[in-house]
Amino acid sequence: MKFLFIQPEFENIGIEYVSASLKKAGHETSLVYIPRPFQNSAFSILKEDEQRENINIGNAIRKIKPEVVCFSPFTSYFRWSVNKSDYIKKYFPSIFILYGGIHPTFIPEATIIENSVDALIVGDGEEAVVDFADNFHDWDKLKTVQNLWIKKDGKVIKNPLRPKMTNLDNLPFPDKDLFFEQFPKFQKKVFGVVASRGCPYKCTYCCNNVYNELYKGQKILSFQSPEYVIEQLKYFKCKYNYSLLEFMDDVLAVKMDRLEALLPAFKQQIGVPFTCFMYPNKFTGREDVIKILKETGCSWLKIGVQTSNERYRKEVLKRTGTNELIIEIADLCNKYNLNFSFDHIFDMPGETAEDLYDAAKLYNRCRPTIVHFGTLMYLPKTKIINEGLKVGALKTQDVALIDKGEEPAALSSNVGRFARHSGSEKVNNSIFVFLFIAATIFPKRLMDFLLKYEGWKTSKFQVPQFILIMMKIASKIKAKQGYVYFSAVRYTAYYTLKRIKEKFSRDKN
Repeated sequence: MKFLFIQPEFENIGIEYVSASLKKAGHETSLVYIPRPFQNSAFSILKEDEQRENINIGNAIRKIKPEVVCFSPFTSYFRWSVNKSDYIKKYFPSIFILYGGIHPTFIPEATIIENSVDALIVGDGEEAVVDFADNFHDWDKLKTVQNLWIKKDGKVIKNPLRPKMTNLDNLPFPDKDLFFEQFPKFQKKVFGVVASRGCPYKCTYCCNNVYNELYKGQKILSFQSPEYVIEQLKYFKCKYNYSLLEFMDDVLAVKMDRLEALLPAFKQQIGVPFTCFMYPNKFTGREDVIKILKETGCSWLKIGVQTSNERYRKEVLKRTGTNELIIEIADLCNKYNLNFSFDHIFDMPGETAEDLYDAAKLYNRCRPTIVHFGTLMYLPKTKIINEGLKVGALKTQDVALIDKGEEPAALSSNVGRFARHSGSEKVNNSIFVFLFIAATIFPKRLMDFLLKYEGWKTSKFQVPQFILIMMKIASKIKAKQGYVYFSAVRYTAYYTLKRIKEKFSRDKN
């Protein structure tokens, strides 16, 4: 069978594993990759050309002649995906449209009712999609495929989940070629890998919490063996010669023996800088953990803090870890000269200007290399929604919008959200964005002096977007992460020029 995946803006590792599984089973896969250089989660410069996107999809369908078109949307682009599948159904009504991934898994009821969706796969997709493909032309078998919800004569058949996949070494290497064959050279220099699945924590704003409930009673964490990880990375290093590796695991290090088995071998056989995420717990606060990360090439440790209010963190977000522990981890990173960032979430329901002021003081004490901040995006079925309703940050009708992928935060850019007053407390976000960035680029003594002024909490002055953007760029450059913005500029320029050339070619013909 021929499958065609459609994906906007960025690489999707889930699609790569599904594609690899289909190819291993003898099926064919292709991709329509749609870069969106003018509209992404950080900046929204110009409106994207929807007609051009549809033309490219239509041309690919005519050329490839797939039997199934697949979408794997996050909540942030679920509506975009439905718009595209609506277009496909209108002009190619015989094509079967299959959805999978995070948003359809958590809201299958709201996904399957879309007119252009023929079926969806809930949960782990690699084995289910192969069963779907192998039995596509045999309805009696197809209708019983585990993890599959499928429509027939106006009714929806909802099949149960198969057990969660635990032996990740049985999976083929992800089909990186699917995306990398379409990427320019500069996009191949950063290589993303997921060496485990699952997260042991229960953060109320995170989709992993919902996923754990879906597979309740089963093993939460699954790991690729160190040998599998190294062989995969060696294979792709020879193929793409990447210069930076991003471990995209929700939590890379939960056991020291795993780090000791994986990271020295990584340094010896791969030997490129790497980044990873860490949850601030007692394990990550150990000196031997920070030391092995630094010695084996970690160039950037990303630590989730989210709020400095310990009570809020524990009772509302269900995150453990004290500010004392966060300070301890920061001091160790500074001791070993390991670049580290703090993640912070704005617009959390019920959080106050006082909380944000305290966060600025905590970050100045810790002196992270950079502070990454985003605004809260309410994801379907996450428990933070209840807190939003409780404090009035959300209304009942907003929950339906969240399920449809129409939650306002999902449809606007970060820059626009930071430069305004928001939340039930009408907090002036721009002031605290300024202070968070300043804590990474101003001398500590200067920041100590600035933070003596408590008027920050009630200031109505709106820091101009331009100033915040320039400060953010300066902080990235100081942290030696200017490549992040440079890559974004190259991405926009490359695909803009590509569009101009395509238009010129069409006009000429």
